[in-house]
Amino acid sequence: MHGWDRYDPDVAMFRVWDRADDRTQFRVNIDAMMNLELMFWAGQNGGNPQYAAMATHHTLRTVKDLVRPDGGRGCSPATTRTPARC
Repeated sequence: MHGWDRYDPDVAMFRVWDRADDRTQFRVNIDAMMNLELMFWAGQNGGNPQYAAMATHHTLRTVKDLVRPDGGRGCSPATTRTPARC
């Protein structure tokens, strides 16, 4: 399985931990942001341009759902298909 296989366009995020075909959970965490540099690079250097778009969508959703208004991030991984606001 590749990184892009773990991306769900309906959620606009890459899942972590759980199986990619699990429709009951969608686990994410702030640490997944560390993996996005490669997706940006691949999308901008000869790979599928969608990789960079996926990384952008994941970043925007992470900021929206996993970063508190004060800039902190103390959230447990989301365990539903729609991540909860921290």
